Amino acid sequence: MDGRQLDFFEHGFDLAIRGTQGLKDSSLISRKLASLQRITCASPSYIQSAKKIKKPEDLIDHNCLIYSLSSSLDQWLFKNKKQQKSVHVKGHYRANNSLVLKNAACSGLGIVVLPQQFVDDALTSGSLVPVLPDWTVEAHNIYALYPSHREHSKKIRVFLDFLIEAFKEKH
Repeated sequence: MDGRQLDFFEHGFDLAIRGTQGLKDSSLISRKLASLQRITCASPSYIQSAKKIKKPEDLIDHNCLIYSLSSSLDQWLFKNKKQQKSVHVKGHYRANNSLVLKNAACSGLGIVVLPQQFVDDALTSGSLVPVLPDWTVEAHNIYALYPSHREHSKKIRVFLDFLIEAFKEKH
């Protein structure tokens, strides 16, 4: 397992599972497995000690915990029923792992945007609370990717069928 986007041909991979907001043009075949709604959240202790957050632009004055492999690293896009806003965020904590970012948020280090499924337990327990609940963040899609020359491979087909069923059961 690796968070980096490695070259299929160079490393001899049969299939990769990637989470992204959108796929770049490629010679790879993609199959969307799931769409994960993302949420902006922080610990209650961070919220109590920080400046009020009423609108997306307020995040400029906050420590945002940033996923370092994101295609939109320092730009968070928010939408509500009436408008869309892109905010250039900054923060002193970056990681290439969502669980590390979740733990940092739970520890009061700042505000994070993560898939809802990753933080449901922390939201339920009160370790994290939603920030900007009237605003949504673009969903994060999960794809299975494989080289086009492997399209008719029996092992790819069987594993892909398994993934489709597994993701269907979870969502």
